[in-house]
Amino acid sequence: MSSVAEMKQLEAKIKEDVKQINALSKVVDALQHRDKAVAQAAMQSMRRVLLFFVEKGDLQLKPLKQEAAKKKKKKKKKKEETCRLWTRNAQTDNNLRVGALRTLMEFVSREDVIRGGNAPAFGNETFTRVVQELAMTTKLKGELASVFKGEYVGAYMDVQYYMLKNLAQVLDNAHLKVEKDDVEDLTLVNNALRMLEMVQMPYDVEDIVSFLVDLKDADLPEHELVSDDDTSDGEEEELLPTAGAKRKIGSDSKATKTKEGRGLRSVKQHQYAFSLAWIAVLRHKLPQAAYKKVLIQMPEEIMPHLLNPLLLADFLTDSYSIGGVTSLLALNSLFILIQDYNFDSPDFYNKLYALLDDPSLYAAKQRDRFFGLLNLFLSSTHLPAYTVAAFAKRLSRSALTAEPGAILRIIPMVYNLILRHKECVQLIHRMGAHTAAEKAAKRREELSSGTAVDAAAKTLSSEKMEMMLKDGHDPFVSNELDLVKCNALQTSVWELYTMKYHYNADVALKARMFEEKLRHQFVDVDTNTEITYKSLFDEQLKRKAKGKVPLAFKTCEGLFREEGSVFAQVFEL
Repeated sequence: MSSVAEMKQLEAKIKEDVKQINALSKVVDALQHRDKAVAQAAMQSMRRVLLFFVEKGDLQLKPLKQEAAKKKKKKKKKKEETCRLWTRNAQTDNNLRVGALRTLMEFVSREDVIRGGNAPAFGNETFTRVVQELAMTTKLKGELASVFKGEYVGAYMDVQYYMLKNLAQVLDNAHLKVEKDDVEDLTLVNNALRMLEMVQMPYDVEDIVSFLVDLKDADLPEHELVSDDDTSDGEEEELLPTAGAKRKIGSDSKATKTKEGRGLRSVKQHQYAFSLAWIAVLRHKLPQAAYKKVLIQMPEEIMPHLLNPLLLADFLTDSYSIGGVTSLLALNSLFILIQDYNFDSPDFYNKLYALLDDPSLYAAKQRDRFFGLLNLFLSSTHLPAYTVAAFAKRLSRSALTAEPGAILRIIPMVYNLILRHKECVQLIHRMGAHTAAEKAAKRREELSSGTAVDAAAKTLSSEKMEMMLKDGHDPFVSNELDLVKCNALQTSVWELYTMKYHYNADVALKARMFEEKLRHQFVDVDTNTEITYKSLFDEQLKRKAKGKVPLAFKTCEGLFREEGSVFAQVFEL
């Protein structure tokens, strides 16, 4: 029966006499001991023994040439078994996993010394398997995630860089599998997103200062370091789209090590690794909660650090086509591609127009984001008048069924749209069919004109500002999603005129601005005065009536008075 004391005895025996190295197998077997204390002691003993031989240089023996390939393959297999063994038992013990992680990361920092290298280099061969195990475990949370982020990813730029590259490879390999396990893929995606949240991208060379493995050129003057311009844009375009292809990671060649080492001081190289990881994870099916979270982070936390944000075009376009809140969250990022990266999306405004019919976007939770983005997209004065008129009309129509808080956003937004685009002023200056007296007065005005030309000009001007609503018919086609064919410029925003009689006093007061003279300054939208049905209900509960409240002269005994009524059997009122 193994014990903590026995682990220490075996450790001392091996250190004292190298001939007792076979006793190390007992320490390895103890890693799977049921007693967590024994397993932890075995791990620490094995760590100290291996580092002891590293310090002595006993692990740097080079095999004979004819046996080199065979021994290297055997050594690699042994490393994989050890790495997997150290993480297997820890599935049920968080402390054991944290200890295994710290031990493996110490081997990562000394791997090149163990292999007999002359120059320091990051041990990516071991670290690749560490990242793979972390990406596939179901326990990447709590202390394990905190230690990995705080002590390694957040502390060392080289750890972060290689984690991104290795994670991209793991995700790509999983994506290329013919037979996929949905549960494993879901675990992989969730863990990948957790690991990507640990990343803190550098903005300039001064942010790249700390490394787990000190590089040989660490003290070189700034003009000798690889700058951000060393990788041409053409190379980036060529490399990034191949993120799904198999890549060789952890190469032992001296040229590759030098290139990787110098690349660690390049912001562009870090952006390249960051891009690979995100492109790889977005190829997988994202959980709904994670999907929305990624879309929220996309404009400010992800896109600024990508080498080529246009590679997100397919993902964002598909997200935009889903509808509802998902489309809303994809709007901002897609608009950035259109505005800043010349992405061609001819259906952008048509799809945005279709979103206005979704009542969930007018709810209190999404209201501020929705109207903020909508105001941003419609702020350009170069938009066609029919486009602006269509949005103004659709918003006005939505106000008929929206809650008061949403209407208080719609009214000033429509007002500002009309103020920004003078061609849309006709939407608030149209009238219905004229009476006989109005027609006679209009005819007298035409006859009083000096010349026939003046009369014709006045008639055209008048007809442009009026709409004949015969039998109450509105020419606006509400179910037409084509902005040109919906006839928005031939209609009016009569829906907002009806808001003057709204039950909410704030809405009624806001709607009266259309009766006043058109201003020259835009109307501010006060987002601090949020109105919901709950706030309206609470306000009415606090309201104190002045005097006696008139009641019915006869007390109500019940709503369903018939004894045989089905409703009376179900409801007690």
